[in-house]
Amino acid sequence: MTAVQSPEEPIGGPRMFSAAEFAGRAIKPRPMLVPGFIPGNQVASIDGDGGAGKSTIGIQLCASAASGQPWLGQTVKRGPAIYLASEDDKDEIQCRLEEICVDLKIGLHNVADMKIWPLATEDPALFIPGHNDTLQPTARWAQLQAHVDRVKPVVLVLDSRADVFGGNEISRAQTRGFIAMLRKMAVSQGVAVVLLGHPSVSGMASGSGSSGSTHWRNAVRAGLYLKYAEDRDANPNLRVLELVKANYSATGLSLTIRWSAGAFVFEEGGVSTKPKLAASAVDETFMRLLVEYSAQGRPLSDLGGRNYAPALFAKDPERNGATKVAFASAMTRLFRAGRIIGTESGPPTRRRRELRPA
Repeated sequence: MTAVQSPEEPIGGPRMFSAAEFAGRAIKPRPMLVPGFIPGNQVASIDGDGGAGKSTIGIQLCASAASGQPWLGQTVKRGPAIYLASEDDKDEIQCRLEEICVDLKIGLHNVADMKIWPLATEDPALFIPGHNDTLQPTARWAQLQAHVDRVKPVVLVLDSRADVFGGNEISRAQTRGFIAMLRKMAVSQGVAVVLLGHPSVSGMASGSGSSGSTHWRNAVRAGLYLKYAEDRDANPNLRVLELVKANYSATGLSLTIRWSAGAFVFEEGGVSTKPKLAASAVDETFMRLLVEYSAQGRPLSDLGGRNYAPALFAKDPERNGATKVAFASAMTRLFRAGRIIGTESGPPTRRRRELRPA
């Protein structure tokens, strides 16, 4: 008779164990690259509007880690860093790094532990589509693994997602597989992987900074969004870096920073936390404003543009503290609940979309 295998005996893969084994075991501090913002040994993303400066933000992060200097006023874990540059060549990176070092009041010799991998004139794709919506690693991925194993960085910045990811950005299977491979590297090598990317048009319109498949945001452990300040015309050099996704801290935390002489500097008192509003309260504020605007003959749209309802409501004095992102989420909920509808009018060549109460 064949003996029945005990659940405690190994049957392949990592050993299954009882939760009671945690009793009396000291809790290890969760590794963080930038406390409150970017976790260590995990994958995070920084998305930025076009021209907002996400590449500079990424270079500054690597320079701060390598030199031990603060990043945008925040403490950074010190150690080697790798910056994979797929958009800028060696000369452009030197110009940016020179200006960043001037801001940090250090010399280039102080960032010797920052390693730069310039791939602007090469194919930087780490993965390409395989069979049945899967991904296939490229030779570049093997090269990156070898670099990480040799340098042993505390942070790896990949600039940018559109270049290093050779798959279909709206495929959940492929985006999940890509992030899973980056996470495996992050956990096994003890490196924080930071993926820079561009938000979609809808992501910029809603203020969420999301892009392509929702898995880009769902799969990472922290997601930051770099955007221009609301009063962009009055303060064109002002930016806001907001934590829009966090597994290990509260979302809504943001940094106000300013572009100055080739680098971003932290604005004194520029750390803020948005109070989290109840979804029902935002929904009712949305409906109240929608009814008011409709009665006043002020057309609104749910598809973006100058009449985009969440954007206009976020500027209204009666918004009750709700943001454009919160109003965009409320609009989705209200559509699903059947409380609002989108109507179209006008001739076939000039159709006009309008948002109305149901």
